[in-house]
Amino acid sequence: MEPRYDDGGGPNATWYAVNTPMKKNKRMEFSEHEMQVLAEMAGFCLMGLSMVKNEVEDVHANAWELLGRRIFEKANEVPKLAKLMTMHPDLRFPFFNEKYADTCFFSSVMDELRETFFWDELVTRLADQSLLRSLGVDKYDELSDDERQMRTHALEQAIWNEVMEHGVDRLSFILPPEES
Repeated sequence: MEPRYDDGGGPNATWYAVNTPMKKNKRMEFSEHEMQVLAEMAGFCLMGLSMVKNEVEDVHANAWELLGRRIFEKANEVPKLAKLMTMHPDLRFPFFNEKYADTCFFSSVMDELRETFFWDELVTRLADQSLLRSLGVDKYDELSDDERQMRTHALEQAIWNEVMEHGVDRLSFILPPEES
C-alpha cells in the first residue's frame, strides 16, 4: 500500500474509503479532515451549479451533481461530519446543515463570487446603457460586438471606480414619467 499523506491526524487518524467509479475495485482513502474538505468542495460546486442550473443543463452538470451527491452520501457516513449534515429537502440527499453551511469556507467564497458577479454585471449594463443613450438606438445597433466592447471599456472603468469609491450612493435612475 502506498504511504498516506497525513493531514495532521497523526498515526491514529481514521481513514475513510471511497470506491472510485473509474476502475472497479479501486478505492481512494481520505482522513476525516480530508473528507470534510472534499465535502466542502462538493458543496461549493453544487451551490455554484444551483445558481446556473437552467443555463447549463447538460451531461457535465448532471455528472457533477451526481458526484457531489455521492460525496455527501459518503461524508454522511463519517460520524463527525454526520453531525454537520441534514437531509436537504430540495436535493433529497444529505447536505451540510444551515448553521454549518453559513459559516464554512465555501459559503464565504460563494458570497464573494455573488458579490463580484453582481458588481461586474451592474457595471457592464450601466456602461452599455450609457453608450446606447449617447449614440441612439440606430447607431448603437450598427456597432459590432467588438466595437461596442471597445467603446464601453472606458465607461466600465469609470463606473467601476465610482462604485468602488462611493457604492451606489451617487447612482440614480431616470425613469419615464409613466413608470414613476
